[in-house]
Amino acid sequence: MMENSWMKLRDEGRRTSVKHGIFEGVQFYSSGSPTKSQLVKGFIQTELPYGLWSCADGSEVLFNRNYNPIRRRVKDAHGNLVVTIPPRSAWILWETQRWFSNGVGPANANKDLLVHLMDALIAFDTGFDMAQFIKEPSNGMD
Repeated sequence: MMENSWMKLRDEGRRTSVKHGIFEGVQFYSSGSPTKSQLVKGFIQTELPYGLWSCADGSEVLFNRNYNPIRRRVKDAHGNLVVTIPPRSAWILWETQRWFSNGVGPANANKDLLVHLMDALIAFDTGFDMAQFIKEPSNGMD
């Protein structure tokens, strides 16, 4: 199915934004159609977590490589986990900021990091403690 979507994109000619599938909304700033590599890089940059914000109200927010929120989780009055997808433009008042990478390079060039980020996303959505996914930046910041 992914290959068919790619073929359709390629055959449509020049595009600056993907309009369907898991890459919907990914922006490209080049002439011509996006390559598979550009699609993957765009997906990693916008849809996978780069770090975690902890907020005063007890909520946690995953942010992407563009520092846009991609998931928010908080416990409701009954103690149930509630995960929402905030608008990318939402302003998050966070208290602490931590990262899931320590500067080992971009996820599209590092299979272990890509798996680590995907695992972090799944763990976040299912209520697991995120401490095991936090990495200390090697040079102050990644």
